[in-house]
Amino acid sequence: MGILRQSRIGFALLGGVITTLATVPPAAATIILEDPGSIVVQQVNDHPCLFGGKSCNNPTGFAYTLLSNNPAGDTYNTDSPIYTVGQIRSILALTDPTNFNSFFVGIDLNTTGKPTEALQLFSITVGGTLIDSFSATAPGQLLQTENNGTGFSDDLLKGFDLSSFAATDSVVFHLTENGAVDGAEEYFLINAANPEPVPEPASLALFGSGVIAMMGALVLQRRRKRDSTVA
Repeated sequence: MGILRQSRIGFALLGGVITTLATVPPAAATIILEDPGSIVVQQVNDHPCLFGGKSCNNPTGFAYTLLSNNPAGDTYNTDSPIYTVGQIRSILALTDPTNFNSFFVGIDLNTTGKPTEALQLFSITVGGTLIDSFSATAPGQLLQTENNGTGFSDDLLKGFDLSSFAATDSVVFHLTENGAVDGAEEYFLINAANPEPVPEPASLALFGSGVIAMMGALVLQRRRKRDSTVA
């Protein structure tokens, strides 16, 4: 009887441990903040703002949290609107209808002089549970200014994935940024499967001049060929 009683107690304790483990929420994954490198993306309707100033271009019905210029204490500490997983997927599907679960968040910095904007926290909560986050010791990690205030990404937050969630699950992003001076930054969605790199403004001019030069060379070559045929 003593052995049987001890066995029952052991199973009961084991069951309690299993139940406890099952109710512990998953640990938040790590989001990486990095220089965009060659993936420079423009904030447009297909890449809508989660946070940003009045210049954000968003499709009808996809709201964003309006950030003010020169906020009090030079700090943003705020949440995005409440979305659903289905809403986020529908936006990502605009650039790739077959891959719409993994995404980046592009950041377009807006500052003057030496940059002071530093990202301390950016997180995503799905269905009430913290899923992914980037965090740094206050005041945070200094943001880059490669495309300052142009609507093109200066930085990328990478590592977001919604593949394991239901379309009806709620989604909320949180932003804590310090040293925010001058105009509002823009934080916007980018499909990781098809980020659609866009030439930077300076590159567009170079590309245009290159095309014109190539067309001129072709016309000159045809004229020479025609003249030699006539001769």
